[in-house]
Amino acid sequence: MIVYNGAFILSPGTGEILSSTFFSDDEAKQVIKVLQECNVSPLVYSYVDKIEKVSFDATRVNDGIERYLSLRSGDRRLRPLPSKEGLYDGQMFYYTVIGEQKDLLPVYEVFSKDARYTCTLQQELYRPEYWCEIMPKKATKAEAILKLKKLWNCDRIISFGDAINDIPMFQISDECYAVENAVAKVKEAATGMIESNDNDGVAKWLKEYL
Repeated sequence: MIVYNGAFILSPGTGEILSSTFFSDDEAKQVIKVLQECNVSPLVYSYVDKIEKVSFDATRVNDGIERYLSLRSGDRRLRPLPSKEGLYDGQMFYYTVIGEQKDLLPVYEVFSKDARYTCTLQQELYRPEYWCEIMPKKATKAEAILKLKKLWNCDRIISFGDAINDIPMFQISDECYAVENAVAKVKEAATGMIESNDNDGVAKWLKEYL
């Protein structure tokens, strides 16, 4: 199971980490520096004392973060903090900044041009807020899929997607399908279209062809 946009490959039965990609200390320091200069507060995914956590400054929760938290009620990874102190604890592998496009563009402009990182900026489907995600360069769905392809000795990749971060995965696929409710750039990169997520498009394709 590939999670966090390719940062980890897990065994779904046991949760064992089969492959992981973390930021180096220098890479993490650069991210922290830029986020602070841009005055934005991220969700920080890291391992703190060997336990996976999602840390955030509870004094800087906007509508987008509030919705994110509401969808994860009871998630034991959530680590609300009373201030920014401790926000960047642990071994970090993923940053998500949720907010208005104008506030996130300066962050994206820095990291999209830095070869050490993978950075995406996209609007949440059906929502007004934008998400800027910052990951190590090798943390992509495409990289993780290629690792699994080698591990399993597979010779063909079929993929499905709806968002901008699916495009690298499409580029290494033999067949790639965009769901009907995908963003325009994903549809342009696809070899075919299927029904929307709401209409179980992927499940219907799998039932018909596999």
